[in-house]
Amino acid sequence: MGKSKRNRGGKENMQLTPNFRLMKPDGTDPVNVQDLNDNMDVLDAEVVKKLDKTGDASNVVNKFTQAGSRTNLLSGEKLSVSFGKIMKWFVDLKDVAFSGRYSDLTDRPTIPAGGIADKSKIIDNLDDIAANTQTGYMAGALAVKELNQNLGDINGLLPSGITNLAELLKYWISNGYLSDPNLRALVPFLTGNDSRIIHNSSNNNYPMWQVYDNNMVTAGIGATYIGFDFSSPVCMRRIEWQGFNSAYTGFGKNSHVQGSVDGTSWVNVYEFDGGNSYGARVINAFANSQSYRYWRVQNGTGAIVGLAFLQFYGV
Repeated sequence: MGKSKRNRGGKENMQLTPNFRLMKPDGTDPVNVQDLNDNMDVLDAEVVKKLDKTGDASNVVNKFTQAGSRTNLLSGEKLSVSFGKIMKWFVDLKDVAFSGRYSDLTDRPTIPAGGIADKSKIIDNLDDIAANTQTGYMAGALAVKELNQNLGDINGLLPSGITNLAELLKYWISNGYLSDPNLRALVPFLTGNDSRIIHNSSNNNYPMWQVYDNNMVTAGIGATYIGFDFSSPVCMRRIEWQGFNSAYTGFGKNSHVQGSVDGTSWVNVYEFDGGNSYGARVINAFANSQSYRYWRVQNGTGAIVGLAFLQFYGV
């Protein structure tokens, strides 16, 4: 404990506190008002130098040294330790930490020729994508946008209510289309009667071409079978259909998907029980390796069928 040489109250050596050097008279020393005032002045000057928990730390000096390795900050550690860790991170990041420039990176990865960075490999036109026969190319954002805006023009792939690419992909996945990615819709959307349609209906009020117009409000009614002449042999592996209303619910039990080489003699390729499909699409997928030019669906009950939609899928 330090001693003072000042003579207060007749005492030569007065005890002083170790930090602020405040005078501490002994119990038998007389009280000197000046000693008290001096102590108060010291306290008043020193207190304002201390930082409160909610005080202004803008002028606080923090001494620290760079940490030896990169480690995470920890709650409760000293500021000098935290800043040492931060300094280590910035030093290891080097110039790019402050410039943000790709050119300041060291050990930069090499992007191979023909990769995404090669703009000449990005195609932004749907027609160009369809015509491209080379590998290494990819669809650009403009092509995807165009596809998303024109989904309604994709023949035979869209049930009603699908308006964007995300909904179409979800529909394809949930209904198993991607399990056989070579399948494609084979009947185009029709806007009027077409000689390629195969049927035995004479109902002019609900002509059978309306089965292929992708409009769930219209329908083809009156045939016991409905199909299509594809001009050349195709291998069918899936049909998708929907009944018109509660009276015409689509195909019945023991219905058949049939193929023919001449449009006269028919071969049963797949048998299924239709049931009530009013208000919902029905998908019938089947294994098949035979190709025919003519395909149709024969209603197993022998009764006339009423359909809002029908599509054949094959390769």
